[in-house]
Amino acid sequence: MHYTIVQHFPHPTLMEKHVPSVSIYLPTHRLLEDQNADRILFEQLLKEAFTGLDNLPMTPGIKDIKQSLLDFKSDHVLWQHALDGLAIFASEQMMILYQTQTPFQPLCVVADSFHLKPLYAYFQNVESFYFLALEADRFMLYEGNLHGINPVVMPMDSKLTLTDVLGSQLTDNYQTSGSYGGTFVGSTYHGHGGKKDAIAIDREKFFRYVDRFVYDQFSKHHPIPLILITPKDHQALFRSVAKNPHIVDAMIDGSFETIIGTHLLGDLKALTDARFSKHLQRMILHYQAQHHLNLSSDNLDVIAKALMDGRVSTLMIEIDHVIPGQLNMQKQTVTPWRIEEPHTDDVLDDMLQLALTKGTNVYMIEKSMMPTTQGIAANFRY
Repeated sequence: MHYTIVQHFPHPTLMEKHVPSVSIYLPTHRLLEDQNADRILFEQLLKEAFTGLDNLPMTPGIKDIKQSLLDFKSDHVLWQHALDGLAIFASEQMMILYQTQTPFQPLCVVADSFHLKPLYAYFQNVESFYFLALEADRFMLYEGNLHGINPVVMPMDSKLTLTDVLGSQLTDNYQTSGSYGGTFVGSTYHGHGGKKDAIAIDREKFFRYVDRFVYDQFSKHHPIPLILITPKDHQALFRSVAKNPHIVDAMIDGSFETIIGTHLLGDLKALTDARFSKHLQRMILHYQAQHHLNLSSDNLDVIAKALMDGRVSTLMIEIDHVIPGQLNMQKQTVTPWRIEEPHTDDVLDDMLQLALTKGTNVYMIEKSMMPTTQGIAANFRY
């Protein structure tokens, strides 16, 4: 069986029921000298998977799954191009892989559906942004997230430099001032005597144009947050003239070089982590306020029934909490099972997948931030 490497969540087939289904998570390494340990760990998880499969009634499909996992173990090319984490989902119909930028805790689950909680936790904080890389005399726009950043395709005949924007309105003072640093590096402009005021006026006109252009051409149609990447001495002026409501408060100090620099992803992760933490805090405060109105709950059975009825607006799940069992859709109840029984999955994982099909906002939360000790909490729509 061939496997498919997927970049986005959720992949439609991950949400389907497969009997049986194997989910394997493990940390991996980019350096060749560390990859032998990755294979040893995978072999240990593979033994757990085979033990779980052997506890099921033997079918040709189980044999196919085992062979696919063995073939994957021997795929030298993929192991040599590992990132920091790997998630493997195998059924008799398919095999899907996710290579991730952060490691997973080792885990193997054999059940009648894929185990998605760790993968969802990885993707939940991957917020997409526009990145406006702004210099004194030019700009570029990028789009992306922690998984990658790419230039935005501009409309034909877009004006991207101060000279193109102002044309004949550009003062002679600006044209004769010195530009240093290269085309895509932070340029420094030196006015001569009384030329500084004229240069400042031209720069303000250019910044107003940039703000209006980005909003009209992009933000208005795709209203995702916009991060400003610019040297500090340009930030105050741009923010004083900017009208785009999607510009975030935090900025990244740098130049065009920053957008391809290795430290950008570190800056972006710190920014997105802070934004996500604030968002979670607002969700938790809302849960606590709703609790007094009977519009929130941490009772598993109550939440399960409300989820099946489509009444849950927000679902919070503790990342490492596990409740063995299965959702009974007909009776709208939770059936507890022992984790050792075949086909037993985590009820919280089943509720995550059901919530995604109901349009519910789902958040995987660390134990220290959960507003309850039950491993789950929900706000209701009514």
